[in-house]
Amino acid sequence: MDKSEVTRIKIGNNRIGIIGLKSVFKEIAENFSMKTDKEAETELMNRLSKANYIPVKVKERYGRAFVREFRKYNGQPFEDEVSGGIEIKVLGQGCNRCDKLEKD
Repeated sequence: MDKSEVTRIKIGNNRIGIIGLKSVFKEIAENFSMKTDKEAETELMNRLSKANYIPVKVKERYGRAFVREFRKYNGQPFEDEVSGGIEIKVLGQGCNRCDKLEKD
């Protein structure tokens, strides 16, 4: 595991730096890409907790985030984390008044 490699991932509403994430992914990709999420999570937690502090209260969130990032790394389907923040969607083309405001 490369201790100088830090990757930021989203865990809950925060972005957390994880040491050695990509290195661990490379090490386990061949053996764990077809295993269940639970099996991959257990292996990822075992390896990554050696170099990273993982609070007991949020251990489950870290595990889910590690699996999500591992699946992304392998180009596999994954479930994105839903944040509790506000989501703004702009629907439609807008109006003439809005367009004029943007131009001014």
